[in-house]
Amino acid sequence: MVKPYFIEYFSDYILDTIPLNHALMHNIPSDNPQTLLSKRLFFGALAIGIVARIIVIFFEDFWLDELWSSSFSNPANSLEEVLKLTLSDVHPPLYQVLLYYWYQAFGFYELSGRALSSVFGLVAIGGFHLLANSLYKKTTAQLATILFALNSLAIIFCAEVRSYELLLMLSIFSSYFFFEWMLHKKQSAIIGYLLLSTLAVYTHYFGVILLLCHGLMVLIYSLHTQDKKLFQQSFWIYLLLILCFSPLLPYAIGDALRPSFWIKQPSFGFLLLFLIVYFGGPAAPIFLGFVGFATRKAKQYFSMIELLLLVGGLSVLFIPYLIGFISNPMVNPRNIIIGLPFWLLLSAFIASFLSDKARTAFIAFNILVAIATTVFMPWYKGEQIDGLLKKVAASQQVLYIVNGGKLDTAEFMATKLAMNKQDYGNIELRVRNHHEPQEENYWLICYHTCNEIDLNTWLPEHYTQIDEYQGRGIKGLQVYQQEAHSATETLQMPLPK
Repeated sequence: MVKPYFIEYFSDYILDTIPLNHALMHNIPSDNPQTLLSKRLFFGALAIGIVARIIVIFFEDFWLDELWSSSFSNPANSLEEVLKLTLSDVHPPLYQVLLYYWYQAFGFYELSGRALSSVFGLVAIGGFHLLANSLYKKTTAQLATILFALNSLAIIFCAEVRSYELLLMLSIFSSYFFFEWMLHKKQSAIIGYLLLSTLAVYTHYFGVILLLCHGLMVLIYSLHTQDKKLFQQSFWIYLLLILCFSPLLPYAIGDALRPSFWIKQPSFGFLLLFLIVYFGGPAAPIFLGFVGFATRKAKQYFSMIELLLLVGGLSVLFIPYLIGFISNPMVNPRNIIIGLPFWLLLSAFIASFLSDKARTAFIAFNILVAIATTVFMPWYKGEQIDGLLKKVAASQQVLYIVNGGKLDTAEFMATKLAMNKQDYGNIELRVRNHHEPQEENYWLICYHTCNEIDLNTWLPEHYTQIDEYQGRGIKGLQVYQQEAHSATETLQMPLPK
């Protein structure tokens, strides 16, 4: 059988130029002596990353998506209700089920939910250290662990009652067992890989994207090594993973084909944007400057490991980007967090070729970024529900909030009041059904979460039967739309008299 030209070219030309010897992958080049990081520097940087993951959970108010998660996992619900609500939304149920039992064990309030994400973030540091040590010797592995511990994206998601930190943690452990199986031929790692990969898929559908990235790596590696056993073994492993995923398949297809979706398909130039997100946002140019400075010396030592990491990092971006042309768009800065370990490992390998002084300066810079991320967390958070509730309370309105999602925003507000047990003033949540007549006049409050929509166009389309409310005590609509730091009233539409 004749191999297709592109496979022949790829395997016989490109891959054959990459050294494969495992000792070479892990040895420090003789002309680049690297000293180990001092224990004080390593553990000091690690401590800052740990403290940052704990501190950030105390900052800022819940935003709408966090209330969404908490509403689904409200301990007043049954487990069946949690599963039904989550599967009818756009996510698999694992995180919501874990959050449900966490709330039952530790109380139904904001700090409790965020503490769960913080725990995931702390465990992820340990998992990343295992992953780094699986691929590199101690110096590079220490540097990689520091970069992950201080990474702003990994820290930020510890402050949210959302599934992304759990997804990151599971993707790290999945990749660890993946490399242990593929590179180090540890057959026992297959069990860990199957388990952690399945959990990642049941946390977020981007777990499937991670498996596609791993599959592409296996294909490249087996082509280069001519390892037929590895290729055959991978076939059965991924068949098992498909069977594990099959119960979610109808829901995933339904989400992919639903008529409207909030994520927009980015332009092809989105790669630069996401690199900025991966490497510290506004601080990314300096981070990449350090890495770029060492690239010239590092590139002559690139091995199969670096190629696989590069393929993984790019695949996380481009596979969902391409899928977005035939289904709903999928790529946004939250979902692509599964690519973070690949990019940080690759960056650590390159940065390990910096001089000792430059490497210390690079670590110091990342420490400053981690501290700044923690200090300026209020700048990051938006859609402050707390501000909206206080504004409604000040105007002494009866609270009924309408949203286009599966649950009314009014239920989110009720969730927040139940979690915080704070006195916002004269807020009444007794208006639950707009079809029931009310004795007092009140405004129907609409809290809209997409700032890309023209509300003057959106309102008539979604509330064409506004005259139905006449005679039911409603004055009209007040619309609050998401802005950078708070929910601000942007439109008021009284009912015609």
